[in-house]
Amino acid sequence: MTKAKHHDYFKAIANYIKHTYQLEVDQSGKDVSRACFLAEDAGAFINPKYL
Repeated sequence: MTKAKHHDYFKAIANYIKHTYQLEVDQSGKDVSRACFLAEDAGAFINPKYL
C-alpha cells in the first residue's frame, strides 16, 4: 500500500469541489509548503452573491 501524498489529497479535494460546486480551485494551493485548512462552522454566513 502506498501512502497518499499532499498532491493526491489536493487533487481529490479539487475534483470534489469542481464536480459538486462547479468551481475551479486555485492551483497555487497544491504547493505543500502553503498552509491549507478546512473550517467547519454550521452557522457560517455565506453571501448569496457567491452561490
